[in-house]
Amino acid sequence: MNQANTQASTLKVWVAGASGFCGRGAIAALARCPKRYEILPHIRPSSSRFSKLSEAWQQQGLQMIGTEWSEVEAVFKHQQPEVIISALGTTKKHARTGGGSYQDVDEGLNLRLIEWAQTYSPQAHFIYISSMGVQWGRWNAYLRARMHVEQALHTSSLSYTIIRPGLLSGASRDEKRTLESISSVFSHALTKLYTSLGLKKQAYKVRPLDAPEMGSFIKACIDDFILDTSGELTAERQKTYELSQLYERLEKEIDLV
Repeated sequence: MNQANTQASTLKVWVAGASGFCGRGAIAALARCPKRYEILPHIRPSSSRFSKLSEAWQQQGLQMIGTEWSEVEAVFKHQQPEVIISALGTTKKHARTGGGSYQDVDEGLNLRLIEWAQTYSPQAHFIYISSMGVQWGRWNAYLRARMHVEQALHTSSLSYTIIRPGLLSGASRDEKRTLESISSVFSHALTKLYTSLGLKKQAYKVRPLDAPEMGSFIKACIDDFILDTSGELTAERQKTYELSQLYERLEKEIDLV
């Protein structure tokens, strides 16, 4: 992709996990620049959010990918996106009700995406929403699944960005997560205390991120890719953002308080 092409055409962005917290945040951020991004949000027809989100995305003029996972590869091959955002993930509650385990969803579906990207879109940039604490994956199923996905990206031929956020919370979190809600209240209070004491790094470690902030950060990572491919910026093509680095960059991108 040269500079002329980058400026003249839109960038095709596939969003996996589009119905979730980070997926919707990314879509909202990218949708503000319709001439720059062609957004392809994927959602399963069996999703409880399918009707509501498909209607909203169609009103925005987005080309929704409404297929079950058994049919996704063929669509992905046809579209050949230039950026893949993966915000895929499940919860213990969904797993208990037959929605798939961490190994099935968080790991298995992401490994499929990485394989398809290498096969059909080898020049694409893969943005993966991982988690802080991945180094403890040996003792935790959730973190272990994400650790394995990160390892697959490290050994792949893809250009990628790995983002390791901490607590995610905000008005757009429409799932009821009691423990997370309690943790969010406590974290906000602790963040204010650390900030008042001038302890910015400590505040970063406990401050929850909301969907618009995650969306802004993901968009900034895509913008790096655009600039890099146009020759205007030599960026690291394999980048991992730890929590403190994430906040430091967000302060530059938006008015983070």
